[in-house]
Amino acid sequence: MLTNKTNISLPLATWLASNSYGGKPEPKRLSATSLLQGTRKLVYQELINRGTFEESSLDISELLASKLGSAIHQNIQNVWEDDTTRSNALLALGIKPEVISRIKVNPSKVHPGDIPVYFEVRTNKVFNDWTISGQFDIVYDGQIQDFKSTSTYVYMNNLKKDDYIKQLSIYKWLNPELITEDTGVIHYIFKNWDKNKVHEEGYPQTPFLSVTYELLPLHEVQKLITSKIMDIEACLEYPNMLPDCDNKDLMVHEDVYQYFSSESSVRASKNFDNLAEANKYLASKGKGLVKKKIQEPKGCYWCNCRGVCTQYKRFKELGVVKE
Repeated sequence: MLTNKTNISLPLATWLASNSYGGKPEPKRLSATSLLQGTRKLVYQELINRGTFEESSLDISELLASKLGSAIHQNIQNVWEDDTTRSNALLALGIKPEVISRIKVNPSKVHPGDIPVYFEVRTNKVFNDWTISGQFDIVYDGQIQDFKSTSTYVYMNNLKKDDYIKQLSIYKWLNPELITEDTGVIHYIFKNWDKNKVHEEGYPQTPFLSVTYELLPLHEVQKLITSKIMDIEACLEYPNMLPDCDNKDLMVHEDVYQYFSSESSVRASKNFDNLAEANKYLASKGKGLVKKKIQEPKGCYWCNCRGVCTQYKRFKELGVVKE
């Protein structure tokens, strides 16, 4: 269920509300993307898929980032799948005609000398009585590649690197006949790139950056999937074992520890990014106390399980989420 609390105009609202995702929410089904999510969300999602709970509403104003990302992906795919558009673009880039003629997009059969390119292939695989699904962006000549429209902050702090590697590796586990290389590429498209910051250490020099990563061995991928399924099944059987979502799932990038001069203090005197430094400062003062700041869990706003989530309920009681 979608809402339109800010009265976005119908032409834009229709675009935001449209959904081209091919997967169906059915029990005992996990996608390559969902396997990267926390166990709490996956357990609630499974209960929603089983009809135990109802899915929470989502306001379309929260969908802009994902829709822009999807639009970029679709546009890239459209260029590559149109023979004339693709050939003209490659010629403009100085690619020789004999090389262009070898490129085959979504071929039903690959011949010697071909350069096969596959887009948006969805694969389903039954594993341990669960269906694992995935739809990759592109496989170019045996190498899995993905387009990520994100911020420079995410890239520079490696906030998503491990997830990206796992996701690409799961795609290879699902499609070993198409993905033959042991490396994958993430094509970063930086939404907030600023040419005035290129002198800063580690800042990307262009709005686009392609990075090659080593993929996980297939046995490690299988171990990862097995572990996630076991966690979900254990929590479904014993709900009291349901773990809280961590900082990554909540989109809280840093812990903050606050020093208060006394129990009655309303405002913190000093903030620290690690507990050791906060306790060191406390010892130097000889009085007061240190508390971990409960930060706004931005990930909750994109979670369709928040309406039934007890952790979200606690956040509401503490006043750290916006209604």
